[in-house]
Amino acid sequence: MVFVISGERGINITLIVAVNAIGNHVHPMLIIPRVHFKNHILTGAPTASIGGANPTGWSNGRPFLTI
Repeated sequence: MVFVISGERGINITLIVAVNAIGNHVHPMLIIPRVHFKNHILTGAPTASIGGANPTGWSNGRPFLTI
């Protein structure tokens, strides 16, 4: 898992991707800074992406419970 944090101030969106040594992977998950997630937000995202919402845009256990 790789986390990149920008020094700029703006909107935080978290992208979670997991790949193992033999190339197996899970679909990317985008954590959007919103209270409620809407599917249209994933328009233009990689195919089969999963979305979640968190008011801060950071990841925690809450977005994973809504899948």
